[in-house]
Amino acid sequence: MIVEAGGGAALNEIRRVYNTDFSGSDGDLYVLPDWTGAPGASIDYEIHRWFHPTYVRDKINEILESMRHDVIFALTCVTDGNMEITGVGSWTAATATIAKVTTQGGVARGTQALSVTATAANGQARSASIPVYPGEELLVATEAWVTNGDDAKLILWNDTVGEEIETAAVTTFHGFVTLAFKTQVPSTCRSVSVRLEAPNNTDVVLFSDAIVLPTRRRDFLSVFFADLEWAEDFRGVYALPTGNAITETGADNAYEAFTRELVPEAGARIERRDRGANPWSIIVPENYTLQYPLFVKMRRDYPTLSADADTTYAPADIVTDLVVAELLDERAADELNEAKAAQLEKRAAAIRFKLGP
Repeated sequence: MIVEAGGGAALNEIRRVYNTDFSGSDGDLYVLPDWTGAPGASIDYEIHRWFHPTYVRDKINEILESMRHDVIFALTCVTDGNMEITGVGSWTAATATIAKVTTQGGVARGTQALSVTATAANGQARSASIPVYPGEELLVATEAWVTNGDDAKLILWNDTVGEEIETAAVTTFHGFVTLAFKTQVPSTCRSVSVRLEAPNNTDVVLFSDAIVLPTRRRDFLSVFFADLEWAEDFRGVYALPTGNAITETGADNAYEAFTRELVPEAGARIERRDRGANPWSIIVPENYTLQYPLFVKMRRDYPTLSADADTTYAPADIVTDLVVAELLDERAADELNEAKAAQLEKRAAAIRFKLGP
C-alpha cells in the first residue's frame, strides 16, 4: 500500500498490508511497520497486489533504457552548449534570471533551452572559459527565440583582457533567429567565453544552443557533444547553412532560422578510445573547411524516472505494454499452480504479439 495525495505525514510511504476488516460499511487496513505519522483524512492511496511499487518503477526504467530514439545536438566547445545538462550550473547569470526551459515552440532542436530574463540592462548568461590559440579562426553561433518586441545579442568575449571580440544581434524582434559569425582570436588572447544576452531590462530570450568551433579543428572529443553509449548509435555529422540575412534596423550577423535543411558532412566518422578519458571522437576529413555550425545525430535511450510525478516522452502505450508483459512473466515464474502460470505466460505473449510488426 502506498499513500498518495492528502496523506499528511504518511505521504509517499509504502507499507505491507497484513490484515483487513470490513464491518459492512467501513473497512480497515492494518499495515506493518506503522506509519511515521497519522495519514490525513480523505487520502488517495494505491494497493499493489503482486509487486512493490518501487519495483514497478524500476521495471519501467529498465524498459526505457532498452528503447532508443533519435536525437540531434550541437557540436560545440562550450560547456553545456547544447543545453542538455540539467540545471544552469555551467552558466553564470549577470543582471539576469536564467533557467532551463522546455517551452514548446521556444526550443529549436534539443529538449531544453536556456532562458535569459534581463533584470537590468545587458542581462547575460555567461559560459565557462574556453582555451584558444591566438590568431585562430572561430565560428560562433546560436539559435534563439526572442519574445515579441525584445532584443537578443550573442557576444564572443575575450577573457584575457576583458572585452568584446565580435557580436551578433537583433532588435525589436519576435520568434526564432540564427545569430552567427566567424572571427579571428586576437594575438594576445588565450581564453574566450560566450555571453548570451537579453539587452534591455525585462527582455526574455530563449537560447537553444551556444556554438563555438575552431574552423581548423579536425578531432572533436566527446566532451564537445552529448554522451554516446554505442558506436552504432552514431548517425552522422550535419552542417546547418545559415538562412537569408536579416536586414532590418539593428540586425547584425543575424539570419532567418529554419529556412535551410541540415546537410550531411561526407567523410565524418566516429572513433573510440577504449582507455581514453574522452572515449569518443568525431573526426572530420583533413581537407574539410568548416563553414557552418555542425550538429551530431545519434540514438539514445530514454531518460529514466525517479519520482511518481516524472513523465517520459517515450510512446506510453509501448512502455505500458512491455512493462505489463514483463511483470506477468515474473508473476508466472513465482506461481506454483502450473495452469495459472501458463495462463499468465499466455497473456504476456499476447501483449508482445500485439506490439510486433
